[in-house]
Amino acid sequence: AEGLITSGGISIIVCVVAILVLIVKEAAPLFYATKAEVTHTASAARDAVVAVGSDEYLDNGIIIYRDGKTSFFAINDQRIPDAICLEPPAEKAEIVACESRGALQYTFMWSNGAVTLDELRFAIVYEHDAVRRLIPKWKRHTMLNGINIGTLTGAASRFSENGVCTVRFIENKIFQVTRTQTELDFLGNETSTDAHFTLAAPTEQSIKAFTLSGSGDALYAATSDHLILWDLTKPEDQSFVEAVALPGRMGPVTAMTVMYGDESLALGYATGRMATWSRVRGDAATQASHFR
Repeated sequence: AEGLITSGGISIIVCVVAILVLIVKEAAPLFYATKAEVTHTASAARDAVVAVGSDEYLDNGIIIYRDGKTSFFAINDQRIPDAICLEPPAEKAEIVACESRGALQYTFMWSNGAVTLDELRFAIVYEHDAVRRLIPKWKRHTMLNGINIGTLTGAASRFSENGVCTVRFIENKIFQVTRTQTELDFLGNETSTDAHFTLAAPTEQSIKAFTLSGSGDALYAATSDHLILWDLTKPEDQSFVEAVALPGRMGPVTAMTVMYGDESLALGYATGRMATWSRVRGDAATQASHFR
């Protein structure tokens, strides 16, 4: 009995030590210097590419060209999908700019002034040898024709179960917002409502970067010294919700995107630095929120 108890105690100690070693082994990389390695390369025509990405399974890389052609290259899967083409909004129209927001959704600005929100979807097909194959297909959620009130300098669009929101940035001054809300009643009948309105920055500084929340309910913009938020769910109230002064030591903002479940903003600065801002709830009485 004494030997059994001793061996049991030793085995417990060995297990605890092994668990500690495993924890250290898994946590140690967190303290290593970051590094990146090139694992795959693909050739493409110079100045013809507007966006790159990968499918959700990380099996194939994606290259989108100005004429709408979409080709693929192998990452982990050698069964490369056939190239497909995105339908242009008008004959001979080409993509001049692109904004992407996860889930393979892309906002395209076209040479004829149109703006489209397109999603690249992959259908899974199992062939006779039980090997999975991805069949790509473009799905267009919305298309807005060209504007006649100024020069289009930027655009972003989001699609959710509640509808589509598209923001067009005109002459680096104002935002033109188009929202289509879709609702289902208890009988399953679908109704859609459209809202169109414009927004202007509350400061005299020009807007350097902007982005939409993932749901399309909020618009964020940055000037050289302020971070601005609009609530797009209230088209009747076109005033900005909040404008927060940015620290001057970081330099001017050049890029921004939404992260962490639409609750945080990542800002990129001309100095090469980055920072994150989050919305924090205020007092319970007003339910206000503030950036930090």
